[in-house]
Amino acid sequence: MIAIGQLAQAGHLREFEADEVIFQEGDAGQEMYIVLTGQVEVFIHSVDGFPIAVATLGPGDFFGEMSLLEELPRSASIRALEKVILLAINQGNFESIFSRQPKLVFKIMKGMSSRIRQLNEELRHLKQGRRTHPEAPSPSTVATSPTVGAASATGPSKGQPLAAASSGAAGSPAATGSPAGRAASSAGPVGPSAGAANPSAGPATSSAGVATPSAGAAPGAPLSPAAAGSGLFPEGHRQYSASTTVKDDAYLFDKKTACPICNHNFDIKAIRSSKQKLKSVDPDFRQRFEDFEPLWYMIWVCPNCYYANFNFEYSQLTEMVKKRFRTNPVRLSFPRLGFQYSHPRTVDQVFTAYYLTLFFLQSGMPDPSRIAKVWLRISWLYDDVGDQAMSQFAAQKALEFFRQTYYGTSRSTSVDQDQRLSILLGELSMRNNDYEEAMKFFRGGIARRGGNSSLNRQASDRYQDAKKIVADIKAAQGETEEPATEEGDP
Repeated sequence: MIAIGQLAQAGHLREFEADEVIFQEGDAGQEMYIVLTGQVEVFIHSVDGFPIAVATLGPGDFFGEMSLLEELPRSASIRALEKVILLAINQGNFESIFSRQPKLVFKIMKGMSSRIRQLNEELRHLKQGRRTHPEAPSPSTVATSPTVGAASATGPSKGQPLAAASSGAAGSPAATGSPAGRAASSAGPVGPSAGAANPSAGPATSSAGVATPSAGAAPGAPLSPAAAGSGLFPEGHRQYSASTTVKDDAYLFDKKTACPICNHNFDIKAIRSSKQKLKSVDPDFRQRFEDFEPLWYMIWVCPNCYYANFNFEYSQLTEMVKKRFRTNPVRLSFPRLGFQYSHPRTVDQVFTAYYLTLFFLQSGMPDPSRIAKVWLRISWLYDDVGDQAMSQFAAQKALEFFRQTYYGTSRSTSVDQDQRLSILLGELSMRNNDYEEAMKFFRGGIARRGGNSSLNRQASDRYQDAKKIVADIKAAQGETEEPATEEGDP
């Protein structure tokens, strides 16, 4: 038995309330923790940005040992499920604690050995079940993430965010003349057509007490002169009247944080994850909760310098990025914008926060997977306010950047993450009416060995849905042949 009382005398105790995040995946750290009282949840963020719980730890369990021993970034996020007391072990008290409790060393070694064995098993399944992706364009033809000043030969149009100004990738729907490409060019917002088709999305709904117009409603009022002249929003974006209600307060708590760029301290609204009740999950993995919409609270914005990012990635900045934006803050790029969350907050503020995040990621951290996650959520927000033309446009941008993530040579993800990405690409291709492309992605989401069984079923079912649509289209055009069946067709 490990003497918890003796450990508490030798180390530093830290307390966390329910729903507080102890650290985020990717954070730097030089401490490990032993749970003395309470329970914590270990979770990772999926490739589409949603948290996935992987373990629950209680008294006597430990976490964060890799950061202590090798000063590696955190490999997962940890959240308190209830009030917890943790013992923090760092380089300063390491020797003292382990000299008092040598059995703790053996416990940690066993735990690390178990985790390495699990990792080896996952690698074995990955090698055995490795599958060929849908035909990928050569690296030279895949569009790279655009950076400031390199959006296009002529530059982005007035009111167009730099994140929306990349040139189309050869082999993408926009470049091949597919229905998706005809709907809107990936070269930027050249005017998404009103009432664009959205076959996979249901009617706009809100679980946050937000007044949302129907899909056929007018998309909103023109932007204010300051917003229109800011250069932040794409052509076609408007003002929308929706806002949250005070009922959201039951799912939020006030938290102080510091901007990692300008070091300004400010208050933010953090989500009480333990209060949320998951109601359903859409085919594109959007999670819907009873009486609450977390999309409105996922972006933190520094009111001083306008640095904006997802709450779970807010502090994950390199020193080079910090230095760049300290000398040239985001706020200087939008002097007329004026931003501050109100309480309750409005959907226009939420849109502004997401577009500020796009600007930041595009300017300083051009990672296509992160950019794709922002566009996907912007698409959902447009759905909620009934602007289907802009929702279609944003979904197409998400598809573009998720494709770059999928075909990226540096991508290193688990089988489950690959499945989610394949299915999401299939759903976005369906939304853009590119059903044959969707079939390829859904087929890629079926893991031959290992993988998640529910994801396997979802990918297989959606493959059959896409296949039937292709057959119906061909039949309507007078073609009798079935769509091409690949080897191993589910």
